[in-house]
Amino acid sequence: MKARKGSLAVVPPNRRLPAATEVERLVLGSMLQSSPRQRLLVGEGMAELQPDDFSVSRHRNTFRAICELYGAEEEINYTTVFQRLADNREAASDEISWLTSLTDGLPEVNTILGRIRILRSKGNLRRMIELFRRAEARIDLGEPADEISTEVQSGLAAVGGAKLLRVADLPSVETCNRAREIEYIRRPELPKAAVVGLTGDAGCGKSTLAMAWARDATGIPVLILDRENPLAVVADRLRRLNWDADDPRLKYWGGWIEHEPPLPDYPAVIDWVVQCDPKPIVIVDSLSAFFGAGDQNDASIMREFLQRCRRLASLGATVIPTHHSGKAETAKDYRGSSDFPGSIDLGFHVSNIGENGALGRILLRPFKTRFTVDGPLAYDYADGRFERVDQQGARQTMHEQFTAILRLNPGVGLTRFQELAKARGLSSNSARDFLAAGISSHAVRWERGKGHQSRHYLNSQDLGSTLLE
Repeated sequence: MKARKGSLAVVPPNRRLPAATEVERLVLGSMLQSSPRQRLLVGEGMAELQPDDFSVSRHRNTFRAICELYGAEEEINYTTVFQRLADNREAASDEISWLTSLTDGLPEVNTILGRIRILRSKGNLRRMIELFRRAEARIDLGEPADEISTEVQSGLAAVGGAKLLRVADLPSVETCNRAREIEYIRRPELPKAAVVGLTGDAGCGKSTLAMAWARDATGIPVLILDRENPLAVVADRLRRLNWDADDPRLKYWGGWIEHEPPLPDYPAVIDWVVQCDPKPIVIVDSLSAFFGAGDQNDASIMREFLQRCRRLASLGATVIPTHHSGKAETAKDYRGSSDFPGSIDLGFHVSNIGENGALGRILLRPFKTRFTVDGPLAYDYADGRFERVDQQGARQTMHEQFTAILRLNPGVGLTRFQELAKARGLSSNSARDFLAAGISSHAVRWERGKGHQSRHYLNSQDLGSTLLE
Protein backbone atom coordinates (compact mmCIF):
# COMPACT_ATOMS: atom_id res chain seq x y z
CA MET A 1 0.00 0.00 0.00
CA LYS A 2 1.37 3.40 -0.95
CA ALA A 3 1.46 6.18 1.56
CA ARG A 4 -0.74 9.16 0.88
CA LYS A 5 1.14 12.30 -0.08
CA GLY A 6 2.18 14.27 2.98
CA SER A 7 1.35 11.44 5.43
CA LEU A 8 3.30 8.83 7.29
CA ALA A 9 3.55 5.39 5.73
CA VAL A 10 0.79 3.15 7.04
CA VAL A 11 1.07 -0.46 8.19
CA PRO A 12 0.35 -2.91 5.34
CA PRO A 13 -2.72 -5.04 6.19
CA ASN A 14 -0.87 -8.27 5.38
CA ARG A 15 2.16 -7.41 7.49
CA ARG A 16 3.17 -10.12 9.95
CA LEU A 17 2.30 -8.88 13.42
CA PRO A 18 4.87 -8.87 16.27
CA ALA A 19 4.83 -12.16 18.17
CA ALA A 20 7.03 -14.52 20.17
CA THR A 21 5.32 -17.86 19.66
CA GLU A 22 8.14 -19.93 21.14
CA VAL A 23 8.08 -17.81 24.30
CA GLU A 24 4.32 -18.33 24.45
CA ARG A 25 4.91 -22.09 24.39
CA LEU A 26 7.56 -21.82 27.12
CA VAL A 27 5.22 -19.84 29.37
CA LEU A 28 2.39 -22.34 28.94
CA GLY A 29 4.79 -25.24 29.43
CA SER A 30 6.06 -23.71 32.68
CA MET A 31 2.48 -23.41 33.93
CA LEU A 32 1.86 -27.07 33.11
CA GLN A 33 4.97 -28.35 34.90
CA SER A 34 4.29 -30.79 37.69
CA SER A 35 6.36 -29.16 40.43
CA PRO A 36 5.89 -27.51 43.85
CA ARG A 37 6.26 -24.09 42.19
CA GLN A 38 3.61 -24.67 39.53
CA ARG A 39 0.79 -22.69 41.11
CA LEU A 40 3.15 -19.82 41.87
CA LEU A 41 4.06 -19.65 38.16
CA VAL A 42 0.38 -19.72 37.20
CA GLY A 43 -0.27 -16.93 39.69
CA GLU A 44 2.49 -14.83 38.13
CA GLY A 45 0.99 -15.40 34.70
CA MET A 46 -2.52 -14.48 35.80
CA ALA A 47 -1.30 -11.33 37.55
CA GLU A 48 0.67 -10.04 34.55
CA LEU A 49 -0.91 -11.44 31.36
CA GLN A 50 -4.20 -11.43 29.54
CA PRO A 51 -5.30 -13.92 26.87
CA ASP A 52 -4.65 -11.60 23.94
CA ASP A 53 -1.01 -11.26 24.97
CA PHE A 54 -0.77 -14.64 23.20
CA SER A 55 -0.72 -14.29 19.42
CA VAL A 56 -1.87 -17.87 18.63
CA SER A 57 -5.52 -18.74 19.29
CA ARG A 58 -4.59 -22.18 20.60
CA HIS A 59 -2.24 -20.58 23.10
CA ARG A 60 -4.92 -18.08 24.15
CA ASN A 61 -7.44 -20.86 24.74
CA THR A 62 -4.95 -22.90 26.76
CA PHE A 63 -3.97 -19.93 28.92
CA ARG A 64 -7.64 -19.14 29.56
CA ALA A 65 -8.33 -22.77 30.53
CA ILE A 66 -5.38 -22.80 32.97
CA CYS A 67 -6.61 -19.57 34.57
CA GLU A 68 -10.12 -20.98 34.96
CA LEU A 69 -8.77 -24.10 36.69
CA TYR A 70 -6.60 -21.95 38.95
CA GLY A 71 -9.54 -19.72 39.87
CA ALA A 72 -11.62 -22.79 40.73
CA GLU A 73 -8.71 -24.14 42.86
CA GLU A 74 -8.63 -27.31 40.73
CA GLU A 75 -5.53 -29.31 39.86
CA ILE A 76 -3.71 -28.17 36.73
CA ASN A 77 -2.36 -30.94 34.50
CA TYR A 78 -2.72 -32.23 30.93
CA THR A 79 -5.97 -34.06 31.65
CA THR A 80 -7.75 -31.25 33.49
CA VAL A 81 -6.68 -28.64 30.93
CA PHE A 82 -7.84 -30.89 28.09
CA GLN A 83 -11.19 -31.41 29.81
CA ARG A 84 -11.64 -27.67 30.33
CA LEU A 85 -10.82 -27.00 26.66
CA ALA A 86 -13.29 -29.72 25.67
CA ASP A 87 -15.97 -28.16 27.87
CA ASN A 88 -15.28 -24.85 26.13
CA ARG A 89 -15.41 -26.60 22.73
CA GLU A 90 -11.83 -25.54 22.06
CA ALA A 91 -10.02 -28.90 22.15
CA ALA A 92 -8.39 -30.20 18.97
CA SER A 93 -8.15 -33.90 18.16
CA ASP A 94 -4.44 -33.98 19.07
CA GLU A 95 -4.88 -31.79 22.15
CA ILE A 96 -3.39 -34.14 24.77
CA SER A 97 -0.23 -34.87 22.74
CA TRP A 98 0.15 -31.17 21.98
CA LEU A 99 -0.20 -30.21 25.66
CA THR A 100 2.37 -32.84 26.58
CA SER A 101 4.79 -31.46 24.00
CA LEU A 102 4.76 -28.08 25.77
CA THR A 103 6.84 -29.47 28.65
CA ASP A 104 9.13 -31.79 26.67
CA GLY A 105 12.72 -30.91 27.51
CA LEU A 106 11.63 -27.84 29.47
CA PRO A 107 13.81 -27.21 32.56
CA GLU A 108 12.04 -26.39 35.82
CA VAL A 109 12.06 -22.64 36.40
CA ASN A 110 11.53 -20.46 39.47
CA THR A 111 9.90 -17.56 37.68
CA ILE A 112 8.53 -16.68 34.26
CA LEU A 113 8.62 -12.91 34.71
CA GLY A 114 11.25 -12.39 31.99
CA ARG A 115 9.14 -14.31 29.47
CA ILE A 116 6.02 -12.48 30.62
CA ARG A 117 7.66 -9.14 29.80
CA ILE A 118 8.34 -10.34 26.26
CA LEU A 119 4.74 -11.46 25.74
CA ARG A 120 3.32 -8.22 27.14
CA SER A 121 5.60 -6.18 24.89
CA LYS A 122 4.60 -8.12 21.77
CA GLY A 123 0.93 -7.97 22.78
CA ASN A 124 1.10 -4.21 23.26
CA LEU A 125 2.73 -3.77 19.86
CA ARG A 126 -0.07 -5.78 18.21
CA ARG A 127 -2.70 -3.72 20.03
CA MET A 128 -1.07 -0.47 18.90
CA ILE A 129 -0.94 -1.65 15.29
CA GLU A 130 -4.62 -2.55 15.44
CA LEU A 131 -5.39 0.81 17.04
CA PHE A 132 -3.68 2.73 14.22
CA ARG A 133 -5.34 0.55 11.57
CA ARG A 134 -8.74 1.49 12.98
CA ALA A 135 -7.70 5.14 13.05
CA GLU A 136 -6.67 4.94 9.39
CA ALA A 137 -10.01 3.38 8.50
CA ARG A 138 -11.85 6.20 10.27
CA ILE A 139 -9.72 8.77 8.40
CA ASP A 140 -10.71 7.14 5.11
CA LEU A 141 -14.36 7.45 6.19
CA GLY A 142 -13.88 11.19 6.72
CA GLU A 143 -14.57 11.22 10.46
CA PRO A 144 -13.53 14.30 12.51
CA ALA A 145 -9.86 14.46 13.46
CA ASP A 146 -10.52 15.36 17.11
CA GLU A 147 -12.70 12.26 17.62
CA ILE A 148 -10.07 10.02 16.05
CA SER A 149 -7.34 11.66 18.16
CA THR A 150 -9.33 11.08 21.35
CA GLU A 151 -9.80 7.40 20.52
CA VAL A 152 -6.10 6.97 19.73
CA GLN A 153 -5.04 8.63 22.99
CA SER A 154 -7.48 6.54 25.02
CA GLY A 155 -6.34 3.40 23.24
CA LEU A 156 -2.66 4.13 23.89
CA ALA A 157 -3.44 4.78 27.55
CA ALA A 158 -5.20 1.41 27.76
CA VAL A 159 -2.23 -0.32 26.13
CA GLY A 160 0.12 1.23 28.66
CA GLY A 161 -2.23 0.42 31.52
CA ALA A 162 -2.39 4.01 32.71
CA LYS A 163 -4.45 7.12 32.16
CA LEU A 164 -2.79 9.76 30.02
CA LEU A 165 -2.19 12.86 32.09
CA ARG A 166 -1.15 16.34 31.10
CA VAL A 167 1.34 18.21 33.27
CA ALA A 168 -1.31 20.90 33.76
CA ASP A 169 -3.65 18.24 35.21
CA LEU A 170 -1.28 17.07 37.97
CA PRO A 171 -2.97 17.38 41.40
CA SER A 172 -1.28 19.30 44.20
CA VAL A 173 0.62 17.54 46.96
CA GLU A 174 -1.93 18.89 49.44
CA THR A 175 -4.73 17.22 47.49
CA CYS A 176 -2.93 13.88 47.45
CA ASN A 177 -1.77 14.02 51.07
CA ARG A 178 -5.01 12.93 52.68
CA ALA A 179 -3.33 11.74 55.89
CA ARG A 180 -1.78 15.20 56.42
CA GLU A 181 0.97 13.67 58.57
CA ILE A 182 2.98 10.48 58.79
CA GLU A 183 1.18 7.76 60.72
CA TYR A 184 2.93 5.03 62.67
CA ILE A 185 2.13 1.57 63.91
CA ARG A 186 5.12 2.00 66.23
CA ARG A 187 7.09 5.24 66.38
CA PRO A 188 9.71 5.62 64.98
CA GLU A 189 10.33 2.04 63.83
CA LEU A 190 7.18 1.26 61.82
CA PRO A 191 5.61 4.00 59.69
CA LYS A 192 2.38 2.88 58.07
CA ALA A 193 2.50 1.92 54.38
CA ALA A 194 6.30 1.76 54.36
CA VAL A 195 8.97 -0.85 53.54
CA VAL A 196 11.16 -1.35 56.62
CA GLY A 197 14.21 -3.60 56.21
CA LEU A 198 15.81 -5.46 59.12
CA THR A 199 19.29 -6.81 58.48
CA GLY A 200 21.77 -8.65 60.67
CA ASP A 201 23.72 -11.83 61.24
CA ALA A 202 21.95 -15.17 61.71
CA GLY A 203 20.57 -15.42 65.23
CA CYS A 204 20.70 -11.69 65.95
CA GLY A 205 16.97 -11.58 66.70
CA LYS A 206 15.67 -9.66 63.67
CA SER A 207 12.86 -12.13 62.88
CA THR A 208 11.83 -12.40 66.52
CA LEU A 209 11.82 -8.61 66.84
CA ALA A 210 9.68 -8.19 63.70
CA MET A 211 7.19 -10.75 65.03
CA ALA A 212 7.12 -9.01 68.44
CA TRP A 213 6.30 -5.70 66.75
CA ALA A 214 3.50 -7.43 64.83
CA ARG A 215 2.18 -9.14 67.99
CA ASP A 216 2.02 -5.81 69.82
CA ALA A 217 0.21 -4.01 66.96
CA THR A 218 -3.25 -4.32 68.52
CA GLY A 219 -6.03 -5.02 66.03
CA ILE A 220 -3.75 -5.04 62.96
CA PRO A 221 -3.77 -8.17 60.74
CA VAL A 222 -0.44 -9.89 60.18
CA LEU A 223 0.82 -12.06 57.31
CA ILE A 224 4.21 -13.78 57.50
CA LEU A 225 5.70 -15.19 54.28
CA ASP A 226 8.48 -17.47 55.51
CA ARG A 227 10.83 -19.54 53.33
CA GLU A 228 13.57 -19.41 55.95
CA ASN A 229 12.42 -21.29 59.05
CA PRO A 230 11.11 -24.82 59.70
CA LEU A 231 7.81 -25.31 61.52
CA ALA A 232 9.44 -26.35 64.82
CA VAL A 233 11.46 -23.11 64.97
CA VAL A 234 8.39 -21.00 64.22
CA ALA A 235 6.30 -22.78 66.85
CA ASP A 236 9.07 -22.30 69.44
CA ARG A 237 9.39 -18.60 68.53
CA LEU A 238 5.64 -18.08 68.99
CA ARG A 239 5.82 -19.79 72.39
CA ARG A 240 8.74 -17.63 73.49
CA LEU A 241 6.82 -14.53 72.42
CA ASN A 242 3.70 -15.74 74.25
CA TRP A 243 1.79 -15.28 71.01
CA ASP A 244 -1.18 -17.59 70.57
CA ALA A 245 -0.59 -19.53 67.35
CA ASP A 246 -4.38 -19.51 66.80
CA ASP A 247 -4.59 -15.71 66.99
CA PRO A 248 -7.13 -14.83 64.24
CA ARG A 249 -5.02 -11.79 63.31
CA LEU A 250 -2.07 -14.01 62.34
CA LYS A 251 -1.75 -15.69 58.96
CA TYR A 252 1.47 -17.67 58.63
CA TRP A 253 2.48 -19.00 55.19
CA GLY A 254 5.51 -21.21 55.80
CA GLY A 255 7.37 -23.88 53.88
CA TRP A 256 5.31 -26.65 55.51
CA ILE A 257 2.20 -25.49 53.61
CA GLU A 258 1.42 -27.54 50.48
CA HIS A 259 2.10 -24.56 48.23
CA GLU A 260 5.40 -22.78 48.81
CA PRO A 261 5.17 -19.27 50.29
CA PRO A 262 4.63 -16.98 47.30
CA LEU A 263 6.27 -13.74 46.25
CA PRO A 264 4.92 -10.68 48.10
CA ASP A 265 2.67 -9.48 45.26
CA TYR A 266 1.08 -12.88 44.62
CA PRO A 267 -2.57 -12.26 43.57
CA ALA A 268 -3.99 -13.90 46.70
CA VAL A 269 -1.78 -11.67 48.88
CA ILE A 270 -2.80 -8.56 46.94
CA ASP A 271 -6.49 -9.46 47.35
CA TRP A 272 -6.05 -10.01 51.10
CA VAL A 273 -4.25 -6.67 51.60
CA VAL A 274 -6.97 -4.84 49.66
CA GLN A 275 -9.66 -6.39 51.86
CA CYS A 276 -7.87 -5.75 55.19
CA ASP A 277 -9.10 -2.90 57.38
CA PRO A 278 -6.95 -1.71 59.05
CA LYS A 279 -4.12 -2.38 56.62
CA PRO A 280 -1.81 -5.22 57.65
CA ILE A 281 1.79 -5.87 58.52
CA VAL A 282 3.50 -8.26 56.06
CA ILE A 283 6.79 -9.87 57.14
CA VAL A 284 8.98 -11.42 54.41
CA ASP A 285 11.49 -13.83 55.98
CA SER A 286 14.00 -13.76 54.47
CA LEU A 287 14.85 -11.92 51.28
CA SER A 288 17.70 -14.34 50.49
CA ALA A 289 15.43 -17.38 50.80
CA PHE A 290 13.02 -15.95 48.24
CA PHE A 291 15.37 -15.50 45.31
CA GLY A 292 18.66 -17.22 46.10
CA ALA A 293 22.09 -16.07 47.24
CA GLY A 294 23.45 -15.92 43.70
CA ASP A 295 20.96 -13.28 42.63
CA GLN A 296 21.49 -10.86 45.52
CA ASN A 297 24.24 -8.96 43.71
CA ASP A 298 22.05 -8.38 40.66
CA ALA A 299 20.67 -4.83 40.96
CA SER A 300 17.71 -5.45 38.64
CA ILE A 301 16.61 -8.60 40.50
CA MET A 302 17.00 -6.94 43.91
CA ARG A 303 15.06 -3.91 42.74
CA GLU A 304 12.35 -6.06 41.16
CA PHE A 305 11.84 -8.07 44.35
CA LEU A 306 11.59 -4.98 46.54
CA GLN A 307 9.17 -3.43 44.05
CA ARG A 308 6.93 -6.38 44.86
CA CYS A 309 7.11 -5.31 48.51
CA ARG A 310 6.50 -1.72 47.41
CA ARG A 311 3.32 -2.80 45.64
CA LEU A 312 1.91 -3.97 48.99
CA ALA A 313 3.03 -0.76 50.69
CA SER A 314 1.26 1.23 47.96
CA LEU A 315 -1.92 -0.56 49.01
CA GLY A 316 -1.39 0.52 52.63
CA ALA A 317 0.49 -2.46 54.10
CA THR A 318 3.59 -2.06 56.25
CA VAL A 319 6.14 -4.51 54.83
CA ILE A 320 9.14 -5.84 56.79
CA PRO A 321 11.65 -7.81 54.68
CA THR A 322 14.45 -9.40 56.71
CA HIS A 323 17.90 -9.74 55.16
CA HIS A 324 21.42 -10.84 56.10
CA SER A 325 24.47 -8.73 56.86
CA GLY A 326 27.00 -8.20 54.11
CA LYS A 327 30.42 -9.83 54.02
CA ALA A 328 32.43 -7.10 52.33
CA GLU A 329 34.13 -4.52 54.55
CA THR A 330 32.34 -1.72 52.69
CA ALA A 331 28.87 -3.30 52.92
CA LYS A 332 28.40 -4.77 56.39
CA ASP A 333 24.86 -3.43 56.77
CA TYR A 334 23.28 -5.62 54.09
CA ARG A 335 24.19 -8.38 51.66
CA GLY A 336 24.20 -7.92 47.89
CA SER A 337 23.24 -5.03 45.64
CA SER A 338 23.14 -1.43 46.84
CA ASP A 339 19.62 -1.35 45.41
CA PHE A 340 18.52 -2.87 48.72
CA PRO A 341 18.82 0.36 50.75
CA GLY A 342 17.80 2.34 47.69
CA SER A 343 14.46 0.53 47.52
CA ILE A 344 13.37 0.62 51.18
CA ASP A 345 12.08 3.47 53.35
CA LEU A 346 13.80 2.54 56.60
CA GLY A 347 16.70 0.17 57.19
CA PHE A 348 17.96 -1.03 60.56
CA HIS A 349 21.00 -3.20 61.19
CA VAL A 350 20.23 -5.44 64.16
CA SER A 351 22.89 -6.72 66.57
CA ASN A 352 22.53 -8.76 69.74
CA ILE A 353 24.84 -8.60 72.75
CA GLY A 354 23.12 -11.20 74.90
CA GLU A 355 24.93 -13.82 76.98
CA ASN A 356 26.26 -16.77 74.95
CA GLY A 357 24.30 -15.70 71.88
CA ALA A 358 20.92 -15.68 73.68
CA LEU A 359 18.71 -12.65 73.08
CA GLY A 360 19.55 -9.87 75.52
CA ARG A 361 20.33 -6.29 74.52
CA ILE A 362 19.25 -5.69 70.92
CA LEU A 363 20.68 -2.67 69.11
CA LEU A 364 19.05 -1.20 65.98
CA ARG A 365 21.33 1.08 64.01
CA PRO A 366 19.60 2.93 61.15
CA PHE A 367 21.46 2.87 57.82
CA LYS A 368 18.62 4.16 55.61
CA THR A 369 16.04 6.72 56.74
CA ARG A 370 13.29 8.40 54.77
CA PHE A 371 11.58 9.04 58.10
CA THR A 372 13.11 10.73 61.13
CA VAL A 373 14.98 8.35 63.43
CA ASP A 374 17.07 10.02 66.13
CA GLY A 375 20.12 7.78 66.37
CA PRO A 376 20.25 4.07 67.26
CA LEU A 377 17.47 2.29 69.15
CA ALA A 378 17.92 -0.42 71.75
CA TYR A 379 15.75 -3.03 73.42
CA ASP A 380 16.22 -5.32 76.35
CA TYR A 381 14.67 -8.74 75.77
CA ALA A 382 13.17 -10.82 78.60
CA ASP A 383 10.25 -13.27 78.84
CA GLY A 384 9.08 -12.69 75.30
CA ARG A 385 9.02 -8.88 75.58
CA PHE A 386 11.26 -6.25 73.99
CA GLU A 387 11.46 -3.15 76.19
CA ARG A 388 12.84 0.04 74.67
CA VAL A 389 15.92 1.52 76.34
CA ASP A 390 16.49 5.30 76.41
CA GLN A 391 18.67 6.87 73.76
CA GLN A 392 21.77 7.04 75.95
CA GLY A 393 21.39 3.35 76.72
CA ALA A 394 21.03 2.65 73.02
CA ARG A 395 24.51 3.87 72.26
CA GLN A 396 27.05 1.12 72.74
CA THR A 397 30.34 2.23 74.19
CA MET A 398 33.54 0.75 72.88
CA HIS A 399 33.72 -1.27 76.10
CA GLU A 400 30.25 -2.75 75.48
CA GLN A 401 31.08 -3.66 71.91
CA PHE A 402 34.31 -5.44 72.84
CA THR A 403 32.49 -7.21 75.67
CA ALA A 404 29.77 -8.35 73.25
CA ILE A 405 32.34 -9.69 70.77
CA LEU A 406 34.09 -11.69 73.48
CA ARG A 407 30.81 -12.93 74.95
CA LEU A 408 29.68 -14.25 71.57
CA ASN A 409 33.09 -15.76 70.67
CA PRO A 410 34.43 -17.59 73.74
CA GLY A 411 37.93 -18.97 73.25
CA VAL A 412 38.76 -16.48 70.51
CA GLY A 413 42.42 -15.79 69.71
CA LEU A 414 43.98 -12.34 69.62
CA THR A 415 44.20 -12.15 65.81
CA ARG A 416 40.61 -13.28 65.31
CA PHE A 417 39.39 -10.90 68.03
CA GLN A 418 41.08 -8.02 66.24
CA GLU A 419 39.46 -9.09 62.94
CA LEU A 420 36.00 -9.18 64.55
CA ALA A 421 36.59 -5.76 66.09
CA LYS A 422 37.75 -4.30 62.78
CA ALA A 423 34.60 -5.63 61.08
CA ARG A 424 32.61 -3.43 63.47
CA GLY A 425 34.71 -0.36 62.81
CA LEU A 426 36.85 -0.69 65.95
CA SER A 427 40.64 -0.42 65.88
CA SER A 428 42.89 -3.45 66.20
CA ASN A 429 45.08 -1.69 68.78
CA SER A 430 42.06 -0.92 70.98
CA ALA A 431 41.00 -4.57 70.73
CA ARG A 432 44.44 -5.73 71.86
CA ASP A 433 44.46 -3.21 74.73
CA PHE A 434 40.97 -4.32 75.79
CA LEU A 435 42.10 -7.92 76.19
CA ALA A 436 45.29 -6.90 78.01
CA ALA A 437 43.35 -4.70 80.45
CA GLY A 438 40.79 -7.45 80.96
CA ILE A 439 43.48 -10.03 81.77
CA SER A 440 45.12 -7.59 84.19
CA SER A 441 41.84 -6.97 86.04
CA HIS A 442 40.86 -10.69 85.93
CA ALA A 443 37.72 -9.85 83.93
CA VAL A 444 39.13 -11.81 80.99
CA ARG A 445 40.58 -15.31 81.33
CA TRP A 446 43.53 -16.26 79.14
CA GLU A 447 44.48 -19.83 78.20
CA ARG A 448 47.04 -21.39 75.87
CA GLY A 449 45.46 -23.52 73.17
CA LYS A 450 46.81 -25.82 70.49
CA GLY A 451 49.88 -24.62 68.67
CA HIS A 452 50.52 -22.07 71.45
CA GLN A 453 47.47 -20.09 70.26
CA SER A 454 46.05 -17.76 72.90
CA ARG A 455 42.41 -18.20 73.87
CA HIS A 456 40.33 -15.61 75.69
CA TYR A 457 37.16 -16.01 77.72
CA LEU A 458 34.90 -13.57 79.52
CA ASN A 459 34.87 -14.24 83.27
CA SER A 460 31.48 -14.50 84.94
CA GLN A 461 31.78 -11.22 86.82
CA ASP A 462 30.86 -8.01 85.07
CA LEU A 463 33.72 -6.20 83.39
CA GLY A 464 32.68 -3.08 85.22
CA SER A 465 34.00 0.30 84.27
CA THR A 466 37.65 -0.60 84.71
CA LEU A 467 38.15 -1.46 81.04
CA LEU A 468 38.30 0.81 78.05
CA GLU A 469 35.40 3.18 77.52
